[in-house]
Amino acid sequence: MHKSVLSKLINGVRTITLNRPEKRNAMALAMWQRLGELFVELDTDDSVRAIILTGAAGHFCAGADISEFPKVRNNAQAGKEYDAVADGCEAAIHHCKKPTIAAIDGV
Repeated sequence: MHKSVLSKLINGVRTITLNRPEKRNAMALAMWQRLGELFVELDTDDSVRAIILTGAAGHFCAGADISEFPKVRNNAQAGKEYDAVADGCEAAIHHCKKPTIAAIDGV
């Protein structure tokens, strides 16, 4: 699933690309996890001066990939665990001290 969240550093700017164009970059559970991990790492990475978050193929992000919900949110406990991962990702982005730009192209 890491091919769905790409990361590249050029001249101190880390570009993170949501890369599931066939799903309009809808966020799978593994993507929420990886994106959160990346933002935690980047917060303390001195080689990174700024972050650009974007989507591949003319789409930013269609939201959560609800097609996987029957598998990853199939009971109350799984739903809580999914929410914890998604909320953790959002918190990591929010609390990251690096300037972050959402480069939105398309929906």
